[in-house]
Amino acid sequence: MTIYSLQVITTTGYPYYNLEIEPQPEGVPLFLRFFDFSTQEFNHENEFNPIECFELTSGFVSAIFEFARLLDKNLKVLEFIPLRKNIKGSKKSQEKQIKKHSGNVLITCQTETYLNNKAVKQKIQMIFDWVIQNKIPLGPEKKINPEEKERIMRILTDAKAK
Repeated sequence: MTIYSLQVITTTGYPYYNLEIEPQPEGVPLFLRFFDFSTQEFNHENEFNPIECFELTSGFVSAIFEFARLLDKNLKVLEFIPLRKNIKGSKKSQEKQIKKHSGNVLITCQTETYLNNKAVKQKIQMIFDWVIQNKIPLGPEKKINPEEKERIMRILTDAKAK
């Protein structure tokens, strides 16, 4: 399983941690996978009309296409997954979810396209649980130490299996 890089950022755009694991191969398509560990709730009351939605989508696609071009990348697929509406559950399950993911953390990683997303997600979940969660709220005063970096590398490179 080849994962080329890992980035930990906040939902507000603060770049907390970047780890280059292996050099990216030239001419090989890669996925940039996103894993959301935030507890932000979204307000769907003010839904956009089709014209406003088209304008927002057009601006977003234009900006991300230009950004990819500046990075000398060709953007082929952008997948949107609808947000699930909050399902009222028990208070205990909501508290457990908030404790499990308390913060505004996004983790991205560049991988080969054929990797099983569930396997990658499990690795990212382990990194979040064992390293990142203890550093929330993310900031420059809570850096990842060399032992934690080594642990992240062992998880992402399947060191134990090798």
